[in-house]
Amino acid sequence: MTPRLLPPRLAAARDRLLEGVSRRSLQQQATALSQRYRSVAGGHAQANEVLAYTVTRMPATYAAATAVLDELAARLPDFAPASLLDLGGGPGTMAWAVATVFDSLAAVTSVEAEPAFRTLAAQLAADHPLLSGAECRAVNLEQHPEIAGRYDLVTAGFMLAEIAAARLPAVIAGAWAATSGVLVLMEPGTPAGFARLRAARTQVIAAGGHVIAPCPHDTDCPMTGTDWCHFAVRLARDREHRQVKAVEAPFEDEKYAYVVLAREPVTAIAGRILRPPRIGKVDVVATVCGPAGIAERRVLSRQRGEYRIARDWRWGDAI
Repeated sequence: MTPRLLPPRLAAARDRLLEGVSRRSLQQQATALSQRYRSVAGGHAQANEVLAYTVTRMPATYAAATAVLDELAARLPDFAPASLLDLGGGPGTMAWAVATVFDSLAAVTSVEAEPAFRTLAAQLAADHPLLSGAECRAVNLEQHPEIAGRYDLVTAGFMLAEIAAARLPAVIAGAWAATSGVLVLMEPGTPAGFARLRAARTQVIAAGGHVIAPCPHDTDCPMTGTDWCHFAVRLARDREHRQVKAVEAPFEDEKYAYVVLAREPVTAIAGRILRPPRIGKVDVVATVCGPAGIAERRVLSRQRGEYRIARDWRWGDAI
């Protein structure tokens, strides 16, 4: 698994903002921001807290976002979005990922309620030929889920958890209404994150949407019990990342869950690999979600052609 890196232009912009900032202070501010978003009281994020976010969380969010968008591009090779609406845009991580994967992008609109994140997003994108001209709307989606305009691509990365459960259906309805092409929802790879996405998936399918990824079908999700659908991406830790997190390992694995939904259906895949396959000399065994449900698929070494292909299977692959 090749580790993913922040784009050089984004990393350089971040590093300029970090000049002269204490790494110990960044550790403390990252903890404060995490506690703020987990607290009932909430409150506005501070400038030093969101700067810490660019070191501790932005690399992982960017890595997961590009993994999801790469899968979208693979499933819809002719999809060339010109307009993007990014909900809960934060410091612009998802917008940077979309601009990296889709060179067709021509206009970006971000919705972000936090002033500190809006300011940081503008600072990070100041030298970007497209993102520096992005429109940023100071809107609280929980209170105002209706969105003006229609966009080729609508994204929401790691923001549904910030919406009260009772308001999520309205936010999802607003996001889908604003989508003329594709809607991408991404959440942490936890049971709670998956539960939010499964509910959103059901809602959008009922409204006429079609699943592009990861699911190989538009029918009910076959996950049962305590199981949940999630994937992982490896990201490289640069020096700043290692210092602030006080770790030595040069990489980390970010677990995420996602669903990509579109106005138009696409040719179905045979299945999606839900866990790391067991690859041996005798066989390859993978847990696969397919149109008929979840089952183990075994390919024996004597099935030479299929076996050679199966040895390259990886967690999250479409087959």
